[in-house]
Amino acid sequence: MTISQAVKEILKDNTVISQMLSENLLSVSTYSRRIKAKVESLVGKSVNESAIVMALRRAEEEARIRGKRKIDLEYEMMMKSSIFDMSIKNTGENSIKIMEILKEVRSDSSAFFNFSLSQEEINITLSEKYRALVAERIKECDIISRCINLSGITITFSGNFLETPGVIYLALSRLARDGVNITEIFSTLNELTFIINSADAARAYSALESFLLSDFIQDI
Repeated sequence: MTISQAVKEILKDNTVISQMLSENLLSVSTYSRRIKAKVESLVGKSVNESAIVMALRRAEEEARIRGKRKIDLEYEMMMKSSIFDMSIKNTGENSIKIMEILKEVRSDSSAFFNFSLSQEEINITLSEKYRALVAERIKECDIISRCINLSGITITFSGNFLETPGVIYLALSRLARDGVNITEIFSTLNELTFIINSADAARAYSALESFLLSDFIQDI
């Protein structure tokens, strides 16, 4: 195995580093020192650090060239505030109660709501104005966690974004880079929704808008 092949092998297993490299956010010289021992193990001999730097530079350029393909997905972005999130025990009784709540909420076109079920839990993400209704229907002892003062940002794509590799990963990377913590994430065939603290809403919206205008549409 050559040094260049060894470096590519290492990058293949680390998508975060690969993304940083393609965006010129990585100190190549520092990273070359970190992976020197692994490169030497893969090539089976002692390797000069400058050779690793050169291999990383080539990988960096190749990543940028690969990143210049345009993705033909138009989008709209919308933000809603005053949302709460709650997880409760998944019991037969609670499932019935949630379906009853859904029937009451779904006719409200201005409401935000999402329900998801796992083996043990039911997650409810709903407009704040319905929190009293949920509290009335759900026993306190069944509540696993709850969070208030949330906002939701929904990106609606014109095409099937789920078949476009990297969309969710790059959006999450951009939010993480801007220090935005995500409470929940939902996706459907054409929609991607992030639930975040309302205090981070403006920053999150700006980060996602930047991602859509440059990182994704132009440089994915």
